[in-house]
Amino acid sequence: MIKYNLIKSKLLTADKSPFVPKTIQEGNVSLEQAMKEIAYGSSITVADVKAVFENIERICIDNLSQGRSINLGFCSLRPQVKGNFKEEKEVFSKKKHWIEISLAPNIALGKKVTKDAKVVRVNRDKPQPIMLSIENHSNEKNTIEIGDLISLTGERLAFEKTDLDLGLFFLKKDTEIRVTKYSLVMNKKISFKVPKEVSKGNDYKLILKTRMGTKIKLTKLTDNLKIY
Repeated sequence: MIKYNLIKSKLLTADKSPFVPKTIQEGNVSLEQAMKEIAYGSSITVADVKAVFENIERICIDNLSQGRSINLGFCSLRPQVKGNFKEEKEVFSKKKHWIEISLAPNIALGKKVTKDAKVVRVNRDKPQPIMLSIENHSNEKNTIEIGDLISLTGERLAFEKTDLDLGLFFLKKDTEIRVTKYSLVMNKKISFKVPKEVSKGNDYKLILKTRMGTKIKLTKLTDNLKIY
């Protein structure tokens, strides 16, 4: 079920149709969960699936960085140069220009999703924070260690850093360890360092506390984080 509500359009030309739909995010499937579901009911293991995913990523990087598009069956990826050039002779500069990877779903995939999906309009509730995924910038082993720089992506994540009741916390049973070192706090992304107070070998639930009006809202990341 795909849920949506209607919001006022910000376009100046929206006099005849002043409302536009906004799709409501209904959680997310993590990479680990996806690998488990792919391996389920077959003779392959989660480790086998992970190895295939790593090979797919390597192939994509090798080819996209050489300017080639790549077809993965259910979607196609291609590199694109972005930015503005003042004159025809101007060359690419990383200060003004950048490379983006575009993703186009397979036509058959799109048709199946639109055929099977049911859509329902819901009332506009107060917006809630959504934690989607994390990325470790300190290592490529898909593990988390004390002091690693982590990025959390989502929606409406921002909070006031000076308020000690708010922020990110590593939760184990009834013990909360507050993150104190942040390099970025924005609505769609938070970058932080794993606090030294967490213990190696333990699983933690990552929670976010934000203030919605006068109340503190608590949001949890779906998967536990294991500290290595």
